[in-house]
Amino acid sequence: MRKTKPPSNPDQVSKILVLRLSHLGDVLLTIPLLKALDQIFRRAEISFCTRPEYLPLLSMVSAVDRTITVLPDDIRLNGKKLINQINQSGPYQLLLDLHDIPVTRTLRSAISSERVLVSPKYTLERWLLVLLKKDLLPQQWQVAEGHLSLLQELGYDVELTDYHLEIDKSLGRKLAREHNIGLPPPPIALAPFATRLTKEWLAKYYIELARLTHSQWKTTMLILGSTAERERGQALALEMQKIGLNAVSLAGELNLAELPHLLSQCSALVGGDTGLVHLAGACGIPTLAIFGPTTTRLGFAPLGDNNIAVGCELSCRPCSRHGGKCCPLGTLECMEKLKPQEAYHLLSDLLAVAGK
Repeated sequence: MRKTKPPSNPDQVSKILVLRLSHLGDVLLTIPLLKALDQIFRRAEISFCTRPEYLPLLSMVSAVDRTITVLPDDIRLNGKKLINQINQSGPYQLLLDLHDIPVTRTLRSAISSERVLVSPKYTLERWLLVLLKKDLLPQQWQVAEGHLSLLQELGYDVELTDYHLEIDKSLGRKLAREHNIGLPPPPIALAPFATRLTKEWLAKYYIELARLTHSQWKTTMLILGSTAERERGQALALEMQKIGLNAVSLAGELNLAELPHLLSQCSALVGGDTGLVHLAGACGIPTLAIFGPTTTRLGFAPLGDNNIAVGCELSCRPCSRHGGKCCPLGTLECMEKLKPQEAYHLLSDLLAVAGK
């Protein structure tokens, strides 16, 4: 609850708490703000409250001094204990809620803090864009920029520059050897799966893209995904191998403590609007993000200069804020219209710019 303004001298700020419970891409989009906070409030301890599965990522962000885990039912079952635990490390001069959902609203109302800042979500404006195709969102708005705008309320104007995880490339090379991925040439990573199937580019398109890239660079295609996507990843790799391509599926084989380091060894990643696209950007590799039912106007473009977010011009886009269970028109034209040849040329441009 807001009580007073924090000290005007940043050296007098000793405790900062950041709330962002999920998901993968959303947690990664907090990195620019975390690093900016660390630069401005050099003497402050920055605590980050999130779900336990994202702790390995935060260990790669030196700006975070302390992590606090929240499970989905913690507020309902152990709310008082959790709040007491958080308050024991306070009081906080700044509390930044980057999630703004019922759970984080409950937390921020009970945690002792001098000032609370809430990142703008533009929920109404995003729904208007989806339902009525009426775009009232701020020009060039992105979620990460929205987080940084909180600092303007404190009198600091910060540009989005540093968004990278701190990667151990030697560990990445070790993981590549362990999984029989030859280096060089570096592999091209594919993130073909999504929790919402409407956000998936066609499997046959990935196979054709792999054929085109193999003819040019003779590189290995590295298929990534979750444990639930392990069988699909193996099946896709097998289809590529049947036509003589080098393909390896590590879907479900790597955890978040390993995956960023291995990704750093890849020349690029191609995938849909998923967390892995944001992870690739945070690892500093060129990224080709294929958007279908969603669009970058909803705020989730991958960060960095060396990436391309591509989507077809259709009057029905966006049809969902996060991707639906099925296409409202029954066509999936947004995913079918972008052909492998176009994706290949875009990927070639990315690699040429990166000198890879």
